[in-house]
Amino acid sequence: MGANWDKTDLGPALKEYYLDEKVRDACYTDLFLMKTLKKTKVEGKTVNKPLKIGRNLGFGATVTAANANASSATFEDWVIPEKKFYQTVYVDGASLEAAQSAGKGAWFNVVTEAIDDARKEMAKELEIKLFGNTNASRGKVKAVSGTALTLVNAADAAFFEKGMKLRVADTETGTLRTGEAAITSIDRANGILYHSAGWTTTISALVVGDFIFRSDEKTAGLNGLLAHTPVTRTGSVTVQGIDLSTDWTRLGGIYVAGGNRGTHQTLLEGCGLGKREGSQPKRIVVSANRYIELVNELGNNKMYVNTTSADVGFDKIKIVTPLGALEVVGATFCPDDYGWAIPDDLQILHWGPDVMFVADRGGVQLNLDQSADRYYLRMHSYCDLYVPQPKDLILFHFTG
Repeated sequence: MGANWDKTDLGPALKEYYLDEKVRDACYTDLFLMKTLKKTKVEGKTVNKPLKIGRNLGFGATVTAANANASSATFEDWVIPEKKFYQTVYVDGASLEAAQSAGKGAWFNVVTEAIDDARKEMAKELEIKLFGNTNASRGKVKAVSGTALTLVNAADAAFFEKGMKLRVADTETGTLRTGEAAITSIDRANGILYHSAGWTTTISALVVGDFIFRSDEKTAGLNGLLAHTPVTRTGSVTVQGIDLSTDWTRLGGIYVAGGNRGTHQTLLEGCGLGKREGSQPKRIVVSANRYIELVNELGNNKMYVNTTSADVGFDKIKIVTPLGALEVVGATFCPDDYGWAIPDDLQILHWGPDVMFVADRGGVQLNLDQSADRYYLRMHSYCDLYVPQPKDLILFHFTG
């Protein structure tokens, strides 16, 4: 006991004080594609959709030549399968009883929070996949030293979370190296992932240049924007049942290599190609970094656009292109090296009541785990991206 009344002596009599406000969420909320793309419910094993890519060639300078050149139109048939994804949440039995409602016992109702948390995380993961391809790589190793792994693009840190388990391969399509490492902390500003045991201790063959995957996700991506507009346009590339090399532009969209000439110049060149091909995109989406670069390049020659109810929370500017004035949006999960001009009729096809839904057949959302004192909730998603008119997609490869 001291001479003065202090916090040590008063400890048992003092209460802990909490500010009367909700628990705030610091996780990512910018989900441009998930919020703005049209969602279409479908049924059946696959969705089949024909596309005409060539007309009758029966033209000639003479009747004989026209007769000889006559042909049927050329059609291709998209065969769109469902891609399956799941999100599982476990809730301890005692915690469920202790946090049944927001108030004296807890900051929130644990069931409501668990469902909301699962929905937001699944939406974020699907957003990442909508920009990507079926290989599902999340980044590339620039440097590795002890516990620190530096990403080639610092912005790719947005694709990772503390606790996420990772594996690597020498190429996007290569065999996974032996070993799995969990992220223990992240420096998002500088694009550095930390693993407390040391990256090469856990994954001994890891080297600079390796591609990084979530441990169970390699080849488990969607046929997203990068799948429908491939960067490498040699050989045969099949997407949703169609060999895109039959006609790269009409089946695989328009591609422009920017060669680091600047964001604005690359956008103009790509839209110029789109003008020639008859593309009809409605807006352009780029990464946050490219958006900033574009704003700086334009200086005073830019016009900001008011947000609409369809995409509240997304700042936009409008630029004049060979395809007319197009809105440009910066999106958190758009890869830094790429941007796209996209049409309004892109669709997420979903098999199920919604793109994401709680598995609650019979009205039961929480299921008892028979082997432990806990309950689990599972969300499902059966979906894929449908591109009705591929030539309306323009891929801007800023560093290509």
